[in-house]
Amino acid sequence: MHDPASSSHSPAYPAQWKNAALLVIGHGSTENPDSSAPTHAMVDALRERNLFAEVHAAFWKEEASMREALAMINADTVYVVPGFISEGYFTKEIIPRELGIPQGESEATVQGKRLIYSRPVGVHPSMTPLLLKRAREVAGDISPADCTLLIVGHGTGLNTESRLIVEQRAEEIRSSEASFAEVVDTYMEEKPLISDWAEIATKDHVVIVPFFIADGLHSYQDIPVMLGIETEPTAAASQRDVFRNNPYSLRGKTLYYSSAIGTDPSMADVILDLVRDATNTDESIPAPKSPRANQKFLEAKLGSGELTIGQVLVRKTADGEFSLTHVDDRESDSLRAINAHDELRRMTLFDATDEYRPLRSANNLQSGWVVTVPSIDAVLEALDFLYPAAVGVARSQEQGTLPVCEISDKFNRQTGMYHITGLANEEQTEEVVAARCAAHCLKTPLWEQKSKPSSPAAGTNTIPLLCPEACNMLVADARRVVKRDRS
Repeated sequence: MHDPASSSHSPAYPAQWKNAALLVIGHGSTENPDSSAPTHAMVDALRERNLFAEVHAAFWKEEASMREALAMINADTVYVVPGFISEGYFTKEIIPRELGIPQGESEATVQGKRLIYSRPVGVHPSMTPLLLKRAREVAGDISPADCTLLIVGHGTGLNTESRLIVEQRAEEIRSSEASFAEVVDTYMEEKPLISDWAEIATKDHVVIVPFFIADGLHSYQDIPVMLGIETEPTAAASQRDVFRNNPYSLRGKTLYYSSAIGTDPSMADVILDLVRDATNTDESIPAPKSPRANQKFLEAKLGSGELTIGQVLVRKTADGEFSLTHVDDRESDSLRAINAHDELRRMTLFDATDEYRPLRSANNLQSGWVVTVPSIDAVLEALDFLYPAAVGVARSQEQGTLPVCEISDKFNRQTGMYHITGLANEEQTEEVVAARCAAHCLKTPLWEQKSKPSSPAAGTNTIPLLCPEACNMLVADARRVVKRDRS
């Protein structure tokens, strides 16, 4: 593998990428708004490179889900890169299962598309220098010789390989010229536990670097409680003024806690390097058979010049551009202009009371804003922030090619802490569907009518929000109800 930090000039990239799509898979979170931020940042940076026909993100616990992601993509060849640390439970079991790639295979044809599956970002050799970079940044002028460095991984009993990459990185740092007095790999859910940090570290200065992609639920909220920095989980990183007030005096030692590594600008180059490793440069990739299918579908739906999708109104402007607003703001002339990237994405994450919106199709989208974009491509990109994959899903539904998953199948394939949802009975399922779907979500659940003929789109000037598979919020609700009734 090429180390992005080892060269000052940009390497040449395979020309056949121009006919392919790139899909970056992140974990996401139903509880923390920052978990998906590094994945979106990687996608933004890679789009700017203009190396692929299109670049998208999909998530395990956010939208667009992996099962919906292929509907967003026009290209017939898709490189899939897991934005995960280890070759373990998620990258060897969950992601292949969700995308339809046979376990252990690196290629598969799914929904008429050729998927090429790469190794996760955490295996790249640049991860060790990145961990050291974070450690040095947070330790400041403290000599490494006076410090214990603890690398924190997740750890899991679900796959014994999950911890191997953390052990490897710790050993590489020990064998380097970094000169830390000691380097120890620790874990959230396996021994040695990070909660025992004060007993593990023999030095008075302790530097802790979380080996995670995002400053999300684990690195920003869970681990600080395990360390004793916080007594209970705090607000997300983006909702506080500073990351951490280093150093901390705890348990007779001075502790320095670092941010995660996934926000480093070099992560885009890491992804490109992994795709290069997965590319057969001796073969050509044919141009997509329908290179602008979703854009053409959206353009047709605009019809006379406007359309609605969920709580969003899209209109052509007099000068040939497009405006997006909340449907309630149709007549308003005092809207706050926001850009179609960071500001729009950030706005979709929170409701009017600043509460996190993990479900983008919830009926509480903020109003009072306007986005103006120059092209139908930019409209589609903006709508994929507002309602991820919704346009592609609606097009697939009209074409009769949209896979639909029964809710019982969704519950039965859950693992780990969510495995219990497979025990949900009909009454419990009806309870959570009524509370979540009917009361709060704008999507039409197709999995409740799988045996019935598919309903067409609502009209030329409307794109319906469709739900081909129960969301992770519903899974979490089902877990809670099943546990409640068993206690």
